[in-house]
Amino acid sequence: DQRARALGTSVYDYNGSVRLPMLPKRFSAGSSSLLPNQPRQVVSISFILDDQGKRRGQIEFGTKIIRSCCKLSYEKAEQIIAGQSPVDIAVYNQALQRLCDDVRLLYQLSQRIRTRRLKGRYHASMTTNSASAHELVEEFMIMTNWAVAKTLIRNCEDLCILNSQSSPNESRLQEWAENAGVFAQLSARLAKAAQKAGLSTRDASTAKQPMNVLGETFRLLSTKLFNFDAEYDSALEEFARFVCSERAHPQLALWVSKYLRTMQRAEYTTTSTDLQFPQKHHELGMTYCHFTSPLRRFVDLVLQRLLKKYVLRSEIESSYDDEEVGIIGLDCSFRRRRAKIYGRETALLKFACDIHRYPIATVAVVEKVSNGFIELYVPDCSHFPSSARKIRLSPLCASKANLDSLSNFPTVNLEWNIAVLTDRRQPSLFADRSLPVTKFESVSISTWTKLIRCLAQFNNDKKSELREILSIIRKEFDTNIKVASLESTKKDKSSIRKQLSANNLVSVQIASSMKQGLLQPYIQLLAFPDGLSVCVEHNTHAADCFAPAFDSQQLRKLRTFRSFRDYASHWLPIVQIESATASVKASGTATPSLISNLAVRWSRVEDGLLQGFVEFDKRYADKRKVACRLGDYVCLRYFNIKLPEVERERREKEGAQGGIWEARSSFGNRYVFNIVIHCQVIETSEEDYFESLKEGKQERKKCMLTIRQCAPFPATNVISLETISSTSCVAQFIHCSPPFRRKTRSLNELFTGENVNENLLKQIILVENQTQLWNSSLPADDCRRLSLTEMLGKEQFLNKNQYRAVRRALDNDFTSIQGPPGTGKTVTGVHIAWWLGQDNVAKSCHLHLYYCAPSNEAVDLVAKMLKQLNNLKRGQEGVKPLTLLRVYGGSIESQSYKGLSLFKRYRPPGIPEVQKMESEDLKDIALHHRIRDELHSNLLAQRQAKQIRDFEVLFAQYVKNDVVPTEEEAEEYKVCVNAAQRREIDSADVILCTCMEAGSARLRRSRRSTAQVIVDEAGQCTEPETIVAVVQAQRKIVLIGDHKQLQPVVQDRRIADTLSQSMFERLSCRALMLNEQYRMHEDLCSFPSLMFYKDQLKTAVGVTKRRQSIVWSHFWKQLKSAERPSPVKPYCFVNIQGKEEINAVSEIGKGGEESKSNATEADLVIRIATSLTQMYSVPLTGIRILTPYTAQKALLEKKLRQKYVSARVCTISESQGGEADFIILSTVRSLPDHRVIKHPTRHWREENVGFLADEHQMNVALTRAKRGLVIVGNENVLRFCHMWRKLLKMYKSHRCFLSSSQAKEMFFIR
Repeated sequence: DQRARALGTSVYDYNGSVRLPMLPKRFSAGSSSLLPNQPRQVVSISFILDDQGKRRGQIEFGTKIIRSCCKLSYEKAEQIIAGQSPVDIAVYNQALQRLCDDVRLLYQLSQRIRTRRLKGRYHASMTTNSASAHELVEEFMIMTNWAVAKTLIRNCEDLCILNSQSSPNESRLQEWAENAGVFAQLSARLAKAAQKAGLSTRDASTAKQPMNVLGETFRLLSTKLFNFDAEYDSALEEFARFVCSERAHPQLALWVSKYLRTMQRAEYTTTSTDLQFPQKHHELGMTYCHFTSPLRRFVDLVLQRLLKKYVLRSEIESSYDDEEVGIIGLDCSFRRRRAKIYGRETALLKFACDIHRYPIATVAVVEKVSNGFIELYVPDCSHFPSSARKIRLSPLCASKANLDSLSNFPTVNLEWNIAVLTDRRQPSLFADRSLPVTKFESVSISTWTKLIRCLAQFNNDKKSELREILSIIRKEFDTNIKVASLESTKKDKSSIRKQLSANNLVSVQIASSMKQGLLQPYIQLLAFPDGLSVCVEHNTHAADCFAPAFDSQQLRKLRTFRSFRDYASHWLPIVQIESATASVKASGTATPSLISNLAVRWSRVEDGLLQGFVEFDKRYADKRKVACRLGDYVCLRYFNIKLPEVERERREKEGAQGGIWEARSSFGNRYVFNIVIHCQVIETSEEDYFESLKEGKQERKKCMLTIRQCAPFPATNVISLETISSTSCVAQFIHCSPPFRRKTRSLNELFTGENVNENLLKQIILVENQTQLWNSSLPADDCRRLSLTEMLGKEQFLNKNQYRAVRRALDNDFTSIQGPPGTGKTVTGVHIAWWLGQDNVAKSCHLHLYYCAPSNEAVDLVAKMLKQLNNLKRGQEGVKPLTLLRVYGGSIESQSYKGLSLFKRYRPPGIPEVQKMESEDLKDIALHHRIRDELHSNLLAQRQAKQIRDFEVLFAQYVKNDVVPTEEEAEEYKVCVNAAQRREIDSADVILCTCMEAGSARLRRSRRSTAQVIVDEAGQCTEPETIVAVVQAQRKIVLIGDHKQLQPVVQDRRIADTLSQSMFERLSCRALMLNEQYRMHEDLCSFPSLMFYKDQLKTAVGVTKRRQSIVWSHFWKQLKSAERPSPVKPYCFVNIQGKEEINAVSEIGKGGEESKSNATEADLVIRIATSLTQMYSVPLTGIRILTPYTAQKALLEKKLRQKYVSARVCTISESQGGEADFIILSTVRSLPDHRVIKHPTRHWREENVGFLADEHQMNVALTRAKRGLVIVGNENVLRFCHMWRKLLKMYKSHRCFLSSSQAKEMFFIR
């Protein structure tokens, strides 16, 4: 008894077998079990029922001795109810016949009781296995438990333990009923629930969404109803069960699931201790207890003892008081919950184990469409984790994704632009390439409602009506199929459009992988009826699919590298992870490259992974711009592979026993499966096309690829390679961009020690002491002589630390310079570049100087300054103009010359850079314009420029007419361009480019050596990005940046801790800091200086003497003298409570991520900007609005356009390096008072504060203003970040903290 009480309940596995019995087996399966032919004493409850199942007379309680004649399973009882006589029951023939008659009679009575209890016929059973037998037991069990509960309440009210369920929350139930709409009328259970919620019946004819039905099953079952024979009643019963079964219709299963989520949990309660609980069970609608299973529930055991003592008046040893009974109820409620969780988790784990080797395909219902994601419901796996059911829209790789939220059911419109190469020239785009799931056919809701009502009121007079409805449904099936096929033939093969809204059906493939030490199921593929499939797996977890396995804990450790090999070995896996993540993300914004019906020849290599060989028509691929390059990623999808015979037999056996494969494959083909293989191209080889043309051997060119499996998939252990090799597949090519190839190549050069200056690189990689490799011939210790007054201004010179930085850079082989905001680090960098370039020219050593930065904007800024300086210095004695060359990336070059798009198979993952155009001021020094300049001073250059332009005029016509150039034309054009580029690069003294472009092949082919490399904004470069530039240096490296401002952007969180620390930050202890700032008012400078720079920043004399703006003196005068800041401060914080909103879905199709906006805050920000202009005469050019979120930026720009205000808006990330007289900062995040908690967790902070807690972003935002700063935000959010809390405290102490109402009065507008 103590054991039973401690356990509270028996614990069951996924398949219903007892894992941990409440009572020892000698009792539960022995002396206390109703074994056949063994006498047992039982408590009996006797009912008298008439032929309609109505109770007559009194209910009698007693004890009896019974002897069971046999042990009957649910499956055998189901056979008896169906009219069959099981032959394997050990009972004499006469007794067997009586047994069968009794079971059938009980079933008939139970159905009549069930009809009366549920107030209708054909209510869906809770299970699909042996449904009739389960319903029989269920009805008599409910009747018995009701009778016992009523009796015990009369006899011992304070001791009776009830199984109570409170009514659901009315608002949640009403919301469910409103969302379910007409679907709630298609199920007796849901209709009853909707009626309870007070939802009026809707007109089914107005429903726009169809009902999806298993067409083949429907036709099979309904055919029997057209014959009025002896089996009509049984056929009608089977058909009605199918039609009314919620499990047979995924859409109804979804709404049943959502309805159950509104229900309160049932608890064990007593009337004496739990007055807040009702005595009724809401779902059953009656007073109810648990009494019928004393061997597996302790509560049932207690109630049997109470019944014997207080009803049967038996003498028993056990006695309970009301307090003890209350404790038992609480304990058993807790233990019942744990047992259910265990059963649910084991079922999920067993499911994950079964699909680990062989993923399954099934049907899912779209449960919810929202901003940024869709949520699916998988009927075949009711315990599917909620986190795995949510699919973000960005991994679907749609070129467009627009949310229509105005309709009753929000709809997302998806569009894919797909470049497809069909290797075997089949007419269908994805012939026989769909997931093997049951086909559904659609019927109108109104027709289906008529069918439901006809069955609910069925009698012999309704037979003709039923046949008429069935004929209508069949006609609708045939009509919908014809319409669907017509749409399919008209569809443009390169553009596919889909609509997804709640209640739509999609096909999914479910696989499993290890997560937190356990196998967890996840959605691997999402497919649509016409065969279009999207690999959700690699679009969500790119690094797991395409990058080698890695130890995330090991990557986080700070390492001291002993050699270049050690360094390269550490960074190469990280670059591969970064490459996979960025390339897959970029593929979502470009046109996917697909090859249908592709054959791959597989073989197994030494480490057990697979290696495949592929060939296809190269010219056919070129025409459709399908390119395959070394390092590209490939996702191969094999469909409808037959299971091995052993696995088929196992699934059949489990399905026949009602096991997992019977329940899990209701809508899928359990005998075939699909394979998804993720690979990388490790080798490409092409036959020499020109030689073959000369010899007349062939007219087709083959592209040969060798691909290597990246992530293991278990199916290869049991599926023969011959089977996979003989099956064609659909391949998606994901292109690895040049920047990541260059990172890999640079690290490999370090690994091998080729083409690098080891002594120089040791100082930044192995952090060794500096050695002087360079003897400068420049002015020695004269600050005035080093200062370029043409740029600084007349009588303006470098300050002390700027001069020291320039002098150190000129004299040493490695220099690191930290430039806080406004300290002139770019000016310092230009001085260094100028004097190093002059020294190279003076020595006539034909050396390059690279000036690099992570962004084109930063490089353009320096290029303009150097170009201007070149012009100003031209003609001065002893000064030779520097030959400057601005080298842009290929994506920007192709924007200027459209014909180049013929040679662009893909767009590189540098998403922000692709949107940027080249600077108009730099066209005369830009490489791609120089090689096309027909007015060039060099005659050879003029001829090459004309030749290039002639080709591009021709190519532009090709683009317009969708024609592909010949191989000879393409090759001749490339040779001409390469020669012109090499000539310009060889003649340049200073090459200005991004860090990634510094590793490009065209720059590496130069005949001139690269002496010095300067990396500006080095704090924003990842370490591998910096390495690409600095490995080119042979004599000198200069890093300029500020690690306290923006960090590198890292897309994969697992490597963020490693990559977010730039090389500059790692070496920051060796940096010389520029400490005199020329931008901010000294009051604006005080907080950043104190918090981020150890109070070392000083304000230049010119700034302190600068005439202060009269805005703030007038502004603060509006307050009472006691409330004004004294002295006047050039900043204020406005506290406002708004409402956060998620960004529009349309941005996701452009590669955007979830962003946030706040309309209330945006309105106030615009009011402040307008007030500064109207009332304080601040020009709009002197105002800049900053926000951390792109969605808020878009909202502000939209509202400003509506008000015809042209103030500039940008994100904090875009603002680095910029400045304005007045900055208005919109922080966006907001919380109402009731959602603020006293002791927030880390997760709560991350969710509600977001990257406002990033001190680097905060530093940039606070240091852009020259004369005034207005911060608009919500104190409820910001005070949970320690740095913002300090800022708010300072603002409050200076009386610069305003409420939104005060701000609206003070920033008034006309």
